Amino acid sequence: MMNRLLLAAVATGLLTGCITSKEIIVGRDENGNEIVRKADDIDYEKAALARINFAYSFMQQREMSSAKENLNIAESYAPNLESLHLAWGRYYDIVGDYANAEKKYQTAIKEYPESGMSYTHYGSFLCSRGRRDEGLNNLLRAVSIPKFAQMSLAY
Repeated sequence: MMNRLLLAAVATGLLTGCITSKEIIVGRDENGNEIVRKADDIDYEKAALARINFAYSFMQQREMSSAKENLNIAESYAPNLESLHLAWGRYYDIVGDYANAEKKYQTAIKEYPESGMSYTHYGSFLCSRGRRDEGLNNLLRAVSIPKFAQMSLAY
């Protein structure tokens, strides 16, 4: 009986160790070996921002499946970043899914109402869709935000 209890305790400890020491493959080295990090060691916001930057690069090259893949990965790391909502908006705009583009821009504005960047992106999107009055109102809203450091983007 004592051996069974000891075995159960050891097994539970091992299983708990497996669950709490989650590791993530973050890339490969020059020899093709996996680079592994403990989940606790990863700055998920930084990782998401890097993936968003990759996505924009792929969008510029019109490699939309790679852009989408990077946006999905970024979303798994940090789903509520303003820059992620804006990147999804741009992605949907490029692929012609204007309804989802608009939803993403509106989500960014709703979650970040004091960010001129969201209003700027949404305003530009609206202008490109022929909705100039709405677009101009959003651009004007962007430059009216005192903390908006990138006012020149709205002009």
